[in-house]
Amino acid sequence: MALSAELTKADTPPERLEARALVTLDEVGDDHRITTIDLSVVGHVPGIDDETFQQAARAAEQGCPISNVLNAEIRLDARLAS
Repeated sequence: MALSAELTKADTPPERLEARALVTLDEVGDDHRITTIDLSVVGHVPGIDDETFQQAARAAEQGCPISNVLNAEIRLDARLAS
């Protein structure tokens, strides 16, 4: 997962990331396409604050090769576990 790589690169590897995705498949013209992905992730990351976690989540969202290939709208809800 791109978020795990971002966090590890910043010397704050996650203990656990819990991710869920809700994918919407719509008819577009004569084809079917994945149009939106509602992605929810809860991070268990020792020694990190929420702002840093959010920055890593945004960077992962922008750089994720799967998201880029799908060309779908990604709606991300990233939360740091307390």
